[in-house]
Amino acid sequence: QVLFNMIEREIKNIEFEITDSTSLVGGGAFPNEKLNSKSVSISSNFSSKLEEYLRLSKYHIITSVYDDKVHLDLRTLKEEDFPKIVEVLKDFYGNKLWDI
Repeated sequence: QVLFNMIEREIKNIEFEITDSTSLVGGGAFPNEKLNSKSVSISSNFSSKLEEYLRLSKYHIITSVYDDKVHLDLRTLKEEDFPKIVEVLKDFYGNKLWDI
């Protein structure tokens, strides 16, 4: 909810919601074990450009893309990183970088 509120307050032209999600443990004794999580899901007609921008930003924000949405898995994020995520999203949306 904290990240949601920060995005809502800082970025006006973004469509997003918190959704239920699942992710894989991905290693160790249970590599295929699924964990329930929540994601901030950003709806976008340019989701691949947004994913690339986040990944290549100075903070290297890793997301997943499906159903034309960019998903930030809250299980994998630290609250101290939320301002960095908002900074990169604000730059992307504020500068209309999807038109590039």
